[in-house]
Amino acid sequence: MKKIVFTDCTNKTYTIEEKAFRYNLKDEDNNGFVTATNGTRISAMFIVEGLFNGRTKVVDKHMLLSTDTDQYTYEDYKEWCDECDVDCIYEEGSTEFYDWVHEQIDEDINCDKINMKDSEYAERNFIITGSLGLWDGKHNIKPVFCHGLCEVIDKCIEGRDIWDYDVFLNDDEDYITVHAKHHDGTNVFEIHMLTREGAEAWEKAYEEYEYGDADFPELKEEWFEKIEFNKIF
Repeated sequence: MKKIVFTDCTNKTYTIEEKAFRYNLKDEDNNGFVTATNGTRISAMFIVEGLFNGRTKVVDKHMLLSTDTDQYTYEDYKEWCDECDVDCIYEEGSTEFYDWVHEQIDEDINCDKINMKDSEYAERNFIITGSLGLWDGKHNIKPVFCHGLCEVIDKCIEGRDIWDYDVFLNDDEDYITVHAKHHDGTNVFEIHMLTREGAEAWEKAYEEYEYGDADFPELKEEWFEKIEFNKIF
């Protein structure tokens, strides 16, 4: 899956999903503007000009998990029917076809999670940062500690209101990004893997809280701000 990264004249960077870019351009109500993942509306003309002046880049995501139905086409369905030696009885765009798509996606996610549990990162410690996209705007979360690769991803994508999500490695493949959509907007999280030093510091914060030396929500925020990223990730 591709994304568009645009840098404006103040060096602020915005990310636009390729699918959203194409959809926005077709919608006359948008008046030539597209919406970035953080909700900012940007002139499509600036993005196109950026292809020539170096401010716009198109990059591929290394997708880990996704519920995007566009990843399966009707051609995929016909190939599946041939491989399984069954008749293609579902019409393109039909409810039955999309039921099949969702079944394939569920199977893919289950297989990917099995592979994650067998990976070298399965039992590592992680920390989640990011924001919740709610009806009254974006709200940053306090850092959340989690043990296990599958567990930390599930913590970001599971919830009664989450209906669609993408989990992918960032461009440099040194942390995981999660976009979890719900009826109010999109939650955007980053998952960083902790080094031993970082995990020990976090455990110390828990111990101080458990023995009543500090209020943990405040301690957690202060601890996170004082330690540099490159020392714990």
